[in-house]
Amino acid sequence: MDTNMDTPGDAFSRVLRDEIAQLRPQANDPQQSAEACADRAQLVGLAFSGGGIRSATFCLGVIQALARLRLLRAFDYLSTVSGGGYIGAWLSTLIFRSRKPGQSVADALAAVELELSGESRPWCAAGTIASDCPPEHPSLRFLRRYSNYLTPRLGLFSGDSLAAISTYLRNLLLNQLVLVAFFGALLTLPYVLLNWSRWLANPLGFALATPLADTGVPVLFGMAIGPLLVAIGACAMSLMRFNKGDRFNSTGPGFIIGLIVVPSLVSAWLFALALRAHAPAADYSLQDWVTWTMLGYLAPWLVVFWIKSGASNFTLTVLGKLWALWAARNDPARLREALDELVEWGAGLARFAWQLPWTLLAGALGGVLFYCLRRGAADLPEVGGVAYATTFGTPLVLLSFSTVVTLHIGMMKRLYTDQNREWWARLGGFILLAALAWLGLFAVTLYAAPLVKWLAGLALAGGLAWAATSIGGVLLGKSSLTGSRSKSGNGKALLNQVVVAAPYVFIVGLAIGLSSVLNAVLASPARLCDACVPIAAAGPFGPILHASLLNLGRVDMGNVLWVGGVCAAVFGLLGWRIDINLFSLNGFYRNRLTRCYLGATRVGQTLPTRIVRKPHPFTGFDPGDDLPLSVLGNQRPFPIVNAAMNLNGGEDLAWQTRRAAAFAFTPFHTGFEFWDSEGDRIGAYRLTEEYAANQFSFFNPPGGILLGNVVATSGAAANPNMGYHTSAALSALLSVFNVRLGRWCGNPRHPKAWRKASPRFGGLALLKEVFGMLDSRASFLNVSDGGHFENLGIYELVRRRCHVVVAVDAGCDPDYQFEDLANAIRKCSADFGVGIEIDLAALRPPKGKRKQCPAHFAVGCIRYPNGAQPGILIYIKASQSGDESSDVREYADCHRSFPHESTSDQFFDENQFESYRKLGRHVGLKVFAPLFSPLINTSAHDMTPEQIRDALPERLPDHPDLQARQRM
Repeated sequence: MDTNMDTPGDAFSRVLRDEIAQLRPQANDPQQSAEACADRAQLVGLAFSGGGIRSATFCLGVIQALARLRLLRAFDYLSTVSGGGYIGAWLSTLIFRSRKPGQSVADALAAVELELSGESRPWCAAGTIASDCPPEHPSLRFLRRYSNYLTPRLGLFSGDSLAAISTYLRNLLLNQLVLVAFFGALLTLPYVLLNWSRWLANPLGFALATPLADTGVPVLFGMAIGPLLVAIGACAMSLMRFNKGDRFNSTGPGFIIGLIVVPSLVSAWLFALALRAHAPAADYSLQDWVTWTMLGYLAPWLVVFWIKSGASNFTLTVLGKLWALWAARNDPARLREALDELVEWGAGLARFAWQLPWTLLAGALGGVLFYCLRRGAADLPEVGGVAYATTFGTPLVLLSFSTVVTLHIGMMKRLYTDQNREWWARLGGFILLAALAWLGLFAVTLYAAPLVKWLAGLALAGGLAWAATSIGGVLLGKSSLTGSRSKSGNGKALLNQVVVAAPYVFIVGLAIGLSSVLNAVLASPARLCDACVPIAAAGPFGPILHASLLNLGRVDMGNVLWVGGVCAAVFGLLGWRIDINLFSLNGFYRNRLTRCYLGATRVGQTLPTRIVRKPHPFTGFDPGDDLPLSVLGNQRPFPIVNAAMNLNGGEDLAWQTRRAAAFAFTPFHTGFEFWDSEGDRIGAYRLTEEYAANQFSFFNPPGGILLGNVVATSGAAANPNMGYHTSAALSALLSVFNVRLGRWCGNPRHPKAWRKASPRFGGLALLKEVFGMLDSRASFLNVSDGGHFENLGIYELVRRRCHVVVAVDAGCDPDYQFEDLANAIRKCSADFGVGIEIDLAALRPPKGKRKQCPAHFAVGCIRYPNGAQPGILIYIKASQSGDESSDVREYADCHRSFPHESTSDQFFDENQFESYRKLGRHVGLKVFAPLFSPLINTSAHDMTPEQIRDALPERLPDHPDLQARQRM
């Protein structure tokens, strides 16, 4: 296998070929495409859905049913998502650790089937009588014992509960230190710029506002023109390249922000200061403002128009054109060419002449705007006038620039193309965002501290309300009570409104709090500002604001730079040293999943030598429970662990709804591949045995990423970025509170990052989470619960063209809307051109019998493209039919939402565990026994897909393709 499987267009084909070579070597023909080999292999896949421990426990029962019927051996693939991955990892690890030296894959799997069915008890000593031997596999007892896997020992003051609280608070503190340091450094920026503003706008400071010679033009206006010319030149360059079709180099956000938005913002700042600093005695009239603005606006348009039109048309004078006609008078071909050039030149001159009045008119309207801004700036008070000009004048000037261009484009009518108008509209959006960001940052600096002083009596109540709203938003944001797309009652609607409002309340409160603390340090006479005056904690807002602005002008710049430098240094140091993957809920979650599901496979083992768990006496964890995912490649079923790669910050419009792509972990390869909006394949796969192998430590265990890490990532339901569930504001809230079960994984497309376990500078990754800047080009990807993309696990099986797919859906679906199945069908159709048709009527309980479904499963048709034979989908739903055992029915009577209890309930007791396990076993036997009755108890170790299809004589839906296939 090749490590460098990052060539666009063939990455997944090589992955599929390697898997077929392992699973069905007789079907692997190098002369055929990987897809043709997959069709020939007739692969069979088993999928376990997401749903936390509810899904894991239900699927455990299904596994026991398959083992009882000797059907586990029939599956080539085991595709899992989230909770399905818990039990899928348990099964794969159990098979791996039960295998004897030299034992074949089929024999090992057959032995596991016997053990799980209870017919073989290798955990009992030889000669032990049946009554003295445990009736079930020790790993099952271990799973039941650790059903409350997050905190096995109950009670608020138990060691497990206290460890959970301690771990969360430790990680929260470390992550918030990084964020507070960053925002602290950011909030010192207005102090620095306000200090520079006072220096630049001071008429005595280097005479910057003194008129030059006889022109009367302040120096600040001249300084403002410099960055504005840079922005105008960048606009011209971008538009000319854009019109020539050079889309990539001319319209990238980096180019636009760096060479247009930022220079325009600097120019607007200097222009606003010039408007404030301009001496009234030398003020200009409205006519002066209109005249100078018209000329100033016309000049760059003339230059741009001259360059854009091309030297070949305008460098020749009219006489030169006439001379060319005269010289070609006797040559008809040359004469026609000269005439064409003259006509083209004349048309260009006419277009220019027609644009000239509208350009002048737009400039004149701009002059009126700037005159009004000047009159308003002249009326600003002496105390705080420069601060007001900087805070409010800068965005107003910036928006005035944008308004002039907007008026110009409007008056040009059809002289501008649709593409150019769209370009200017997108730039206008960036300008608006820059203006709002500047206004928000400086307004918080100006008003936060006096506002807190003014509302001193309500500060405690407001702080408590802010904290309660923020924490409530965090808890509800990851709760199943919110975010549902289905119809909901008034209670759920109210909770959804709280979730929507909470992030904004938190962000505003955090900004006010940090700004007030920073002001209390920098502008307090008791701390770093000896020249500042004390401010009363109550009274009218006007005097408080006046005193605060007075202190703002007396802040020592050395102290500002010192505080800002310390914050920046703390951010840099902690962002570098704190591992974002280790100090998050991901590590807490991973350790407990590993202990429960992988640790269970180490109890009762006798082959090749007895494996004894040796958990630490204090923590209860044993590092030997985990193992590399790459060691599971040489067995069946071949595991595929599904996760979601969050992409909410990319430019591709296709991801506006999805906001994620499939990311798969297998023992052979790890990576992703998808089609972008331009029709190009994006993605890469790397060898799993080398993926994330560099741990940045003295000990780098061989084998690549560990199975515990993979399962925890696949089950990372609570995460700031959650695929199509993502909300920008909620992402920021969850990031700040470190509610992150997901993992930052090296991008397989990157030449080096994929070998690393974590980003080297975690602070940048944390900021990307906060601001939702996630895309497929970064060196590290934010990977979370596979259910954030597709929750059933059939997506990767369809990608591999499996011809029989058994999907076990144990998701939370109390209303039987089958949203996860519909989502999978849509994605398979859009991404692979594969249609799935299935009738779900029999899976819905009739009216009045809420818990009694006519059937537990339905059979559908998978229509693969390019004339391939259709496949079969056996869709199994966690449901009741009324013939379950009495203890399961009793639990269902006491718990009306069973078997669709909330996924947020990850704390199962024994009754709950047993009810879901028994229901899964009951459903599995009810489904598989009739379907595969000819194969039950067969002596063949390797049942073929053809045998499985032959066992479906009357269960096929009414599809001609499937009926024809049955007759084959």
